[in-house]
Amino acid sequence: MRKIFFFRLLDFLLLFSLLLLCFAFFGCEVSGSNADLVRGAATGGNADDHQNEVNAGDSGNGADDDDDPGNDHSNYCRVKNVSIQAIPEGNPLARRMLVATDNDCEISGRVVSDELPGEGLSSPAVSNSGTSHSFWFFGLAEKTTYWYEFFSPTDPDTVLARGRFNVPSLPEAVLRPTNVKVTRQATSDTWVAITLPYHDGYAALEILDREGRIRFFHPIQMPYPVISITNLLSSVADDRLVITNRNTLLLIDREGNEEAFATQLNSPLYVPLHHQSFLADDLSWGLILFNRPQSGWDCSLESPSDNVITDGVAEIDQNGNEVWRWSVADHPDEIPLDVPGEFCMENVWGVNTVDWTHANSVYPTDDGAAFIVSMRNLSRVIKVERGSGKILWQLGEGLDFQWSGPAAADHTWFRAQHDAQPLPDGHILLFDNDGPTTYNSRALELKIDEETHRVTTVWEFLTPYSPFTGSVHRLENGNTLISAGQANRLYEVNDEGQAVWTADFDYADCWIYAAHPFPAQWVEGD
Repeated sequence: MRKIFFFRLLDFLLLFSLLLLCFAFFGCEVSGSNADLVRGAATGGNADDHQNEVNAGDSGNGADDDDDPGNDHSNYCRVKNVSIQAIPEGNPLARRMLVATDNDCEISGRVVSDELPGEGLSSPAVSNSGTSHSFWFFGLAEKTTYWYEFFSPTDPDTVLARGRFNVPSLPEAVLRPTNVKVTRQATSDTWVAITLPYHDGYAALEILDREGRIRFFHPIQMPYPVISITNLLSSVADDRLVITNRNTLLLIDREGNEEAFATQLNSPLYVPLHHQSFLADDLSWGLILFNRPQSGWDCSLESPSDNVITDGVAEIDQNGNEVWRWSVADHPDEIPLDVPGEFCMENVWGVNTVDWTHANSVYPTDDGAAFIVSMRNLSRVIKVERGSGKILWQLGEGLDFQWSGPAAADHTWFRAQHDAQPLPDGHILLFDNDGPTTYNSRALELKIDEETHRVTTVWEFLTPYSPFTGSVHRLENGNTLISAGQANRLYEVNDEGQAVWTADFDYADCWIYAAHPFPAQWVEGD
């Protein structure tokens, strides 16, 4: 009996010694699920509770490749180390990972989480050839564990390193959707970028996925409160979010890094930039809104004021320099001095100032030959020839167009509109704040016939009433992304007028100024 025990003990010690030699010299991989990570310590550690497993030189077949002279190792990587960098302050929902290899090679990386239903592996990204490889993982969700894998681009089954990291919760003060509803599957695969108030009195940028999870969070630390109309998500250019901030456009990338796109505008101006702006995707040119003081303008029929603020549009080049400008004040024939502002507002731009026109959006036409500018307080949309500044037409009640169609007499003009923009087919898409009834706002698409000066309603969708703010964007799938502003609801609506996706933010004093589609992208290598 003792002999049997003795020989069994020798067998165990011999097997254990062989395993130690295998780990020490050949980098053997321990089989099992991702949860059974037994090798590799976290480096560059942080609150992510990072664990990794490095398979240095192992092809995944259980054999030592160096013992097989028939194998070609010219393009094969040997991973030495994987480290996760510190959590970015500008976006805690992103991670940068550094991978060191023994030899020059290319590697691919991907992430996956079992905690996100219906979401599979991210699209693999490929690094440049070398021994140091950098990967960014974007669009991570809070309170989630992620698994990552690095592998050969030519052989995805050859896993060079794998591991996991945890993404902690965002601060409790962050405003999250209170209700998300997907009624049909035909929703766009883009995410939604919005500006929301943060509980410390400042703004924050959020990007939501279609389940309502926050995938990007960036607090905007600026000395202007969120209600200020100089502190807003303006557009998306160069795959970055654009914030309008008085005399500077802030470009914010997925890491949360801010780059100032300074503008140099000629004086005199009251507020150089406000509301919405347009930047070409290659940043070669742009259009921005500005204010200027004007004397002798009638904002109210009862009390003419010498402190009236009017609006204009400036074109800028790639360096932010002013190329030319267009101003309401330079067109008294088309916009007479005695035209009262329908929604005259005082003290918006400073004490004792009067806001007459209140421009709130500007977009170029598809051919770039003109631009469309929205004047909220005048309830009119104006098309201006780019370069010459000639007013081509004005759209609104009693202006250059009449309603067309069998129900023309029943049509109502938009009032206090936002986000008026041209579509590729020449139609105009806008958010009509006052809407057709006292209790509704609406998204509205209009067909414009510039020859007959007739306008026809193509499509509309009623939303709860929002006296201020609101936005519309036509998505690539033909649906429309709508922000109902002060109604605190986001929609995706199809061409049949059916809401296929909604997200609510039921918070007091929460105004969603605008919502923009944003491409979903997880991994980037360099």
